[in-house]
Amino acid sequence: MSGKNIIAQTISTDQLNEMVDVNSVTPWDPVWALVSIIIGVIVGRIVRRLIRRYGASIDLPPNIVDLFGTVALWTVIAFSIVVALTFLGFTAAPLLIFGGIVIIVLVIGGRPLLESFGAGVLLQARAPFEPGDEVTVDEYTGVVVEVNSRVVVVRTIDNRLVFLPNTEVLQNAIVNLTHDDYRMGEVVVDVAYGSDLETALDAIHDAVTAQPEILDDPAPTSEVRMFAASGITLRVRYAHKPDVLSEWAATNAAAIAVHQGLKQAGITIPFPQRTLWWGDGEKPGPRDEGDVSELPRVQDGEPTAD
Repeated sequence: MSGKNIIAQTISTDQLNEMVDVNSVTPWDPVWALVSIIIGVIVGRIVRRLIRRYGASIDLPPNIVDLFGTVALWTVIAFSIVVALTFLGFTAAPLLIFGGIVIIVLVIGGRPLLESFGAGVLLQARAPFEPGDEVTVDEYTGVVVEVNSRVVVVRTIDNRLVFLPNTEVLQNAIVNLTHDDYRMGEVVVDVAYGSDLETALDAIHDAVTAQPEILDDPAPTSEVRMFAASGITLRVRYAHKPDVLSEWAATNAAAIAVHQGLKQAGITIPFPQRTLWWGDGEKPGPRDEGDVSELPRVQDGEPTAD
C-alpha cells in the first residue's frame, strides 16, 4: 500500500440501475421534468411574495421578511428539481439521501458562514439599528448602509466603507447615535476664584442658548461642578441633533459662545499659576528680561568665573 490508505468504493451496474432507470423514461418525461422546474420557480416566487405581504402586514423588519422569502423560494425550487430528476429515471430515495449528505457537509464545512448567517438573523430580528442610522461599533462610527446575512456595511464619517462581520457586531457594544431625536453635549470651563458665580453661570447659559446649533428643547443648563486648583469649574449642558456632524458643530459653537460670554461679562478664565515660597531667606529681586550679567557662564558643561 506504499504507506497510504486508499479507500475505494465501487458501484455495481445493478446498483446504478436501481438508482437510475433509463429504460422507463419516455420521450415526454424530459418535457415534464422541465415543466416541473418551471412550476417550482413560479410557485416559489408566489410563496415569497405571500411571505413578503404577510411580513409587511405584521410589521416585521424588511430584512427578516426577505430572508424567509428567499429561503422559501429556493426550498420550493430544490423540491421541484428532485421531482424533475424522478421524471428522468432517478429514484427519489437516493436523491434525498444524497441531499442529506450534502447538507451535513455544508453544515460542518460552512460553520463560520452559518454562524455569521445566524448572527445576521439575530441582528435583523432585534433591530438595534436600521439602514440610515448612525452607529458606533467597536472603533468605527458611521452610517449603516446595509445589513445582510454576512456583514453590516458602515460608511464612516471620513467616507470609508467598512464591512463588519455579523458575529463581531454582536460581540461588541452597539451605540445607536441617532435612535432618539437629540443627544446631549457639554462644555466645561474654569473661572477665577473671586468671580461672581451667578453672573458667570448666566453668561455661559445665555451665550450657548443663543446659538442656532443648540436645540431649545430640552433647554441648556449651567451649574457649578467643583473647586479646582486654579479656579472654579463650571459646566453648561445642551441638546443638539443626534448625528455626529451636528454634534461637532454644536460643540464648536458652544465653546466659542462660552468664551465670548465670559469675556463680555468681565469674568476671567484662569490658567495654572504657582506661588514659590523662599522660606525665611531674602527673596530674589526682580530682574530685567534682558539683564543676564549675573547669570553664571557655562563652558564645556562647567560654570566659569569672570
